[in-house]
Amino acid sequence: MKTSTAVRNPRRLSHACPFGRERSHTFQWTDTSMVEKIKDLIEKVENIEGASVTLQKGFNACKSEIDTLAMESRVCEAVVEKKVRECKM
Repeated sequence: MKTSTAVRNPRRLSHACPFGRERSHTFQWTDTSMVEKIKDLIEKVENIEGASVTLQKGFNACKSEIDTLAMESRVCEAVVEKKVRECKM
């Protein structure tokens, strides 16, 4: 981060790449940069929140299905055990 000494933008903060002119897009005013980054972050957080709700709903549906399958498995095991006992007799 640097402070401008230019007459046009005195003491205005900027971000600059430490490698200078070797790369493109190496400079941006801090105030502009921060506003843009905050807008981007707000959008990303909203997307993450929406995805989180969707994932939670999916997780709950999967958990419910697992519980149902576990109960059905116990019923099937009981039926099989009963049939095995009957066959042994």
